[in-house]
Amino acid sequence: MNQYYPHLLSPLRVGNVVYRNRIFTPPMTLHSLQGVQHYPTNEVIESYAARARGGAASVTVGGVSVFPNQEDDEHTNWDIRKKHNLYYIHQMIDRIHFFGSKICFEVGTPYFDKPYAAVKGLPCIIPFIKTEECPVEYMDYAANCYAEVVEKLASVGADSIMLHYGHGLVFGQFLSPKTNTRTDEYGGPLLENRARFPIMVLDRIRERVGRKILIELRISGSEKIEGGITTDEAIRFVEMIQDKIDLIHCSAGNLLTPGGMCRVHPTSFLPEIPNVDVAEAFKKSGKIHIPVVTVGGFQNLDQAEKVLAEGKADVISIGRGMIADPNVPQKAYEHRPEDIVPCIKCLRCHDSACFETHYVCSVNPIIGKETRVVGWDEKAKDPKKVAIIGGGTAGMEAALVANLKGHQVTLFEKGDHLGGQLDFADYASFKYSIKKFQKFMAYQTQKHIKDLRLNTAADPEELKKEGYDWVIAAVGAHAAYPPIPGLKESGVVEATAVYGHEEEKVGKDVIMIGGGQVGCETSLYLAEAGRNVTIVEMKDALAPDASVTLRDELIRQMGLTGKITVRTECTCEKIAPGSVTMKTKDGSEETLKADTLVLAAGMRPCMDEAERFRDCAPRFVSIGDCGHVGNIETAMADAFAAAVNIK
Repeated sequence: MNQYYPHLLSPLRVGNVVYRNRIFTPPMTLHSLQGVQHYPTNEVIESYAARARGGAASVTVGGVSVFPNQEDDEHTNWDIRKKHNLYYIHQMIDRIHFFGSKICFEVGTPYFDKPYAAVKGLPCIIPFIKTEECPVEYMDYAANCYAEVVEKLASVGADSIMLHYGHGLVFGQFLSPKTNTRTDEYGGPLLENRARFPIMVLDRIRERVGRKILIELRISGSEKIEGGITTDEAIRFVEMIQDKIDLIHCSAGNLLTPGGMCRVHPTSFLPEIPNVDVAEAFKKSGKIHIPVVTVGGFQNLDQAEKVLAEGKADVISIGRGMIADPNVPQKAYEHRPEDIVPCIKCLRCHDSACFETHYVCSVNPIIGKETRVVGWDEKAKDPKKVAIIGGGTAGMEAALVANLKGHQVTLFEKGDHLGGQLDFADYASFKYSIKKFQKFMAYQTQKHIKDLRLNTAADPEELKKEGYDWVIAAVGAHAAYPPIPGLKESGVVEATAVYGHEEEKVGKDVIMIGGGQVGCETSLYLAEAGRNVTIVEMKDALAPDASVTLRDELIRQMGLTGKITVRTECTCEKIAPGSVTMKTKDGSEETLKADTLVLAAGMRPCMDEAERFRDCAPRFVSIGDCGHVGNIETAMADAFAAAVNIK
């Protein structure tokens, strides 16, 4: 028994499967990490394998297609009916098993192979698909397809499969009284009717495979919406099916409702582990005899241990936390919770995979590159003397990676602490995850960098004398002042200067000049502090620089305050103390008045400052915002690449 995490690291036997600990990873389809292939590519296999190598008891992989020849442009769809595709499935199973983990396959994408939903007109996740009510005869066909695919997975050595019955996906639509308003025996107010089709699929699978493979089921233990599935009803459903399945995963939310995406994938607008109450209700109902898995925002080991010790769940499923740091379980075994890279709940992993053309994590530059950046952490054969200027995100990451590779690192920071522009996270309630990340990076830097020079402005001449082989400039950016008449004389307050100083610097009524992500987040912060804010933005949409899902939730949260007015497509023509004159989208001129003007018109790289150090060593590189203004993701990626390529 592990003395630090006796519950979290205890084994669990389910049927004939023994899990080495109680840490699972949930279904996380890697979307854009592969193309049109109907099998997992090596890139996908290695990305999942990182979680097995890191010590997870079970790794759930996403993407097995249910219907023959189904095409899906958004999700991976592995067609395991074809023998040559199974070769790659075998490789994935072997790779996960090699590291001691069990493998679970999520079966089915969010869609059928026909434009069917529980009820005609439901968006079925992609709003532009016109759906019809699912015919009864198609249900029979679909159940057979599910059974056929699960039988194939059982025959090739999969440990378990997962069916997704929650979140407003197809089966969740059938179960929810909010969405299933059918008038036949498969819908309506009675749970027994709404559950008929989901149970049909389970029965058909068990008829085909018996107990050769475990069945894990994910549901919304509560949809957290009016008229949706309640926890009591979800428990009743699991009572009906628990002899047909082996584990129940309790999530929450419905993707088809406002705020649903960020309930399913909890952001920092919610408490740390907002769905654990659902799992606890299942456990303490006394009605559920199969293991209960809780998911949503977990990464803190002490928190996870406490949940298990208090009997609120049997298993902890860690999703984005295992993307940020695949070695969470291993660090639990070694009792190194302070070394776990915190997930900042930014949803870049989700959004980059679903809506863009690449797969990234803001705080883990390796993710998605496991096959391309091999041996990055090996010691350098010819260690160099490296100076890094700036103790923000990019500077700290560059210092840590260079130090890991065995280089002699000196980090210069002109201020009295590390963290750079992340200081604002100390004050905004919805930035607690970034605050953890800032504290983590500062702690790691202080722990590992022996030559850390705080309160020290780097001097080019002194650097030359010290004989560095490499200089890395990470001196950041400064607020951009657009050429608006009167702006600099208006007494405007920069957005970054607001945090923690609102009482002394910000009056009751505020005009926010700029509606990008910084402007929107600062407006939300001020609204929560009781200020009335009017955002003036020249573009037609707010926060276009934010990640898609986080942007939607940020704007929703702004609306909930009732204190933020938005004026888009308005160009600032003239600014004076306490007033902004703007041209509106219809061409008219309007003057707004306020107690305080706050500037959030973007940032400008401190490129000239960085260039002062170019000739201080044979090799020079600038990283982070001083090269191009970005965010935590770009700063970490820049820094990682620069440090890995020191030769």
